Parts: sequence; structure tokens; C-alpha cells
Amino acid sequence: MSVSSVTTAADDPQSAVNPGSSQLRSAWLYRIALLAIVIVACGRVAATYRVFSETYDESLHIAAGLQWLGGGAYTYEEKQPPLAQVAAAVGPFLDGQRSHPELGLAGDEHAIMYDGPGGLLRTLTVSRLGSLPFLVLGILVVAAWGRRVGGDAAGLIAALLFSTNPTVLGHAGLANTDVPHATTLAAAFFAGILWLDRPTLRQSIWLGIAVAAAILCKLSALPFLGLAGAAIVVMRWMLHRRHGQPASPFSRRAASTLLVATGVAVIVVLAGYRFSVGPVALPRVGGHITVFAPEFFDGLRDVYQHNHNGNQTFFLGEVGTRGWWYYFPVMLAVKTPLPFLILAVAGAVAAEVSLRSRRALDPISALICAGAVLLFSMTAHINLGVRHVLGAVPPLAVVAAYGAVELWRARSVVSQAMVRAAVSLLILFQVGESIAVHPDYLAYFNVLAGARPEQISVGADLDWGQDLFRLRDELRKRKVDSLSIAYFGAADVSQYGIPNARPLRPGRPVSGWIALSEGRKVGGTFEWLSERFTPVTRVGKSILLYYVPADSLRPARPANR
Repeated sequence: MSVSSVTTAADDPQSAVNPGSSQLRSAWLYRIALLAIVIVACGRVAATYRVFSETYDESLHIAAGLQWLGGGAYTYEEKQPPLAQVAAAVGPFLDGQRSHPELGLAGDEHAIMYDGPGGLLRTLTVSRLGSLPFLVLGILVVAAWGRRVGGDAAGLIAALLFSTNPTVLGHAGLANTDVPHATTLAAAFFAGILWLDRPTLRQSIWLGIAVAAAILCKLSALPFLGLAGAAIVVMRWMLHRRHGQPASPFSRRAASTLLVATGVAVIVVLAGYRFSVGPVALPRVGGHITVFAPEFFDGLRDVYQHNHNGNQTFFLGEVGTRGWWYYFPVMLAVKTPLPFLILAVAGAVAAEVSLRSRRALDPISALICAGAVLLFSMTAHINLGVRHVLGAVPPLAVVAAYGAVELWRARSVVSQAMVRAAVSLLILFQVGESIAVHPDYLAYFNVLAGARPEQISVGADLDWGQDLFRLRDELRKRKVDSLSIAYFGAADVSQYGIPNARPLRPGRPVSGWIALSEGRKVGGTFEWLSERFTPVTRVGKSILLYYVPADSLRPARPANR
């Protein structure tokens, strides 16, 4: 919906005569438009379930969630708190699946994915449905936040920009933790901003629940919330001093209700771990200490250790394990639609102007929330895709919507009609581009990435093992009865109906049909194939299909002398 669809009483003579009916009509139009955005986004995501095969970590998340639902120990994936994993496991659990701890983690994952009552596709579908409530939550939170910042138009634009972001749609279609984390984090950010304005008991309870939900989706919510909260409080404190008000922006009541929010958050987090009690090792001191929710503290330790060790990543032609400080800014720049980025820049400028004139603090607060996620992530050694800064997208959508509304209202030397046309075209372009890339939201790159995005990043940003169903269909169409495959992913290739699939060994040239994942090209172990031969076709966005004639691998005969 464009900004022009929301009119004021001065613009509409009918509303001036009967302002009550006009406001009621406007409220209903807003709700209908928001409902349409939610329904379309959920439908687009659900349409990808049958397209994409199991991606990295999906089986692990489902297994961990089933372990929690079964009432056993929560030990499979302590780095990830249980909320998002339980959401992914609810569908399989209701479908009759249960945890099999006696099989071990690998055996349990295999049994859940491939031996379920409805088969592989049904298991994938019912588990991926667990991400949809979080997508809906994100759209509603972004809409409410945008509405607070810039009115009905900003609320709808924010919801539209967020729900047409391909990266959001891509991860919302998987049984993983990234969209649940991003949307609960947005809810916690927004609840904190509302609490700062009105630190009532009710708002404190909602703040505690929202913060706990974010923490129960991903432990990185702790530094994100802490950094953003501290920055917003400092900003408000400085503004109070600048304008001659009392130095502290908090009242005694605010301090007491903050304790309530903290208590609620602690109780909800403990409930998420089922109020478990157990020992936690003391690494420096030695020995153990008995605590509530030992899995939470073990998870913090595991995340710290993982970040300390780093993770092998391919980025801009290099392979490294310690990460790059500029990794996440670059990935956001090439994985976010250009209209979104342009409007976000406009919104950031407008937020700064608004702060200087002290018209509103909400726009700059949203920008601070996005910046906190990005800045803290830039210090991490784990660079495994833009999904790790997906929490910056909801507040950036609010900032972008604010930019769109401020541009629409601006009066400058440039024709206002031209500016409004540009804003409308940017929004329409994002919607159109989002439709055009369906269903390959996960592998989306904007035009800044050029024609070879695999030279920037692979992994979760391009190849996460998602195209085995498509490979099966392509092989059937070409009547291929056997092939060699170098697959990048966690799926069991033999379960996908791919005939006579043999693993392709690095450095061992073979003839015949060959499938090579983009993720396996990293490191140059298959240069004999990628440099000497041209792919017959690209399967989806992540797999290259080659045909190598047998005689092309024979040594050349020496020339007669």
C-alpha cells in the first residue's frame, strides 16, 4: 500500500464531516491490508516446502526439539536454546514421531527424517510449519513498530518490506532457529522501547516475556539486547542533560518495574529449560556447581568455545576460520534488496534529523537496535551467513518505512510528485523482485553481487544442501541412471531417489554424469572438473550438473616424430 492511501481529515472532506466513521474505516483498511500481507507471506513460504530438500541443521533442530518434548535430557544441541527447536518438532511430535536417544544423535536424526510415518516430505513439511508463527509475529511486530514511528502508512510499508525480503522468506521456510530468533528479538526490542516510555507493571511483564522468548531462541540475544538497551538509555540520558532535565531518565517506579521484568524473564527462561537442576563445570577453578538450567550455562560455554575456535568460511575468494570484521556488512549489502537499502539510508538520515530537532526518538531507537546486532556480530569469528544478523532486518524495515514516509512528506526543490513516484517505484520494485526470485529466496543476491555470487559467499547464503529434489527431477528428465556426486549438505542422498549415486572423491577424475555442489567447489579440490569442463546445466541455484566423456580423461598420445 502506498503512502497516499492514508489520508488526513484535511485531505478528505467526508472525513471532516464525520471524523469518527473515517477513523473507523481507516482502521479496518489497515487491518485488512496487514492481514493480506501476512497471508501472502505465509503462502509464499509454504509453497517452497516441496521444492527444497533438507538443509544443514534441520534434522538436528528437529531431533533436539523432540528430545525436549519427550521429557528427556536436553543434550543434543545445547548451543541452541529450546524454543525454536521445539517449534520445529511440534509437527513431527503430533505426527507420532518420538526421540530415539538409544540410537545416538546421528541415528536419531536419520530415523526422524527418513523413517517417519509420512515419509521424508511429510516430515519436512510439518517441521517447517513451526517457523510460520514466528514469521507472523515478525510481521505484526514490525507493523506495530512502524505504525508507532510513522503512522498507518509506515506500519504497512514496514510489514511489506520485511515480508518481501527474500532472506527472511528463505529462512522462514526452514526448520531452523534464524527467523524465530530475528522476530522474537524484534519483539523484545520493541517491548523495551514501549517500556521506556511507559514503565507500567503490565508493560514490564510483556518486556520480560519478550526478552525471555528471544533468549530461548538464540543465546546471541543476550549481547544484542544488552548493547541496544544500553545505547538507547545513554542516548536518552544525554538528551535529558542537553535539554536541562534531570540527568536520570528513570523514575523510582521504572526501577522497580524493571526488577519485575527481570524476574519474569528469568522465570520464563527457567521454564523453557523445564526448571532443570544439575551440575555445571567451573573451567578455571575446577570442580562443579549445581544450578538451575545447567543446559543454559553449558550452551553459553559451547557458544563461547565455538566463537573462540572459529568456523571455516569461504568469503570473497578466501577460505578462513577466524572471520572478517567486514563480513556481515558486505553480506547485508548483497543479500538485501536495493530498494530496502535505499529507503533504510533515507530513514537513517531522517532519524538523525528527527533526533536533532527532538521531534521523535523512536526512529533513531530502531536504528540503534539494528546497529547493535550488526556491530556486535562484526566482532564474531563465526561467519556462517547473513542469517546470523537477520535480527537487524526487522528494525531496519522500520527505519526504511520511516524513510519512505518522510520522503513522501518532504517539500524540497525537487518536485514532490517525482519524489513520491520514486518512493512508490522502490516499493513496487522490491515486491516485484521478491516475486521474480520465487522460490529461491534462500540463494537470493541483489545486483551488487554481480553474475557470480558464488565468488562472494556460498554456505547458507547460496548452497545449504537444498536442491536434491530438483537434482532427482533433472536426472529423471535426462534419463540418467547413475552419477558421481560431491554434495554439500547434511541430507542422506540415497533417500532422495537419485539412482546409483557414488561419492565423487577429491582429486580423482571420473567420467560420466557428475553433480557438484557449489559448496564443494570451495578449496579447489575439484578444479579438474570445474576448470576443464562446462556444466550441462545448473540445478536450482546450488548444484552444477556435468557430463564428462570417458575419452576426455585419457592421456594424450605423444605426437609422431
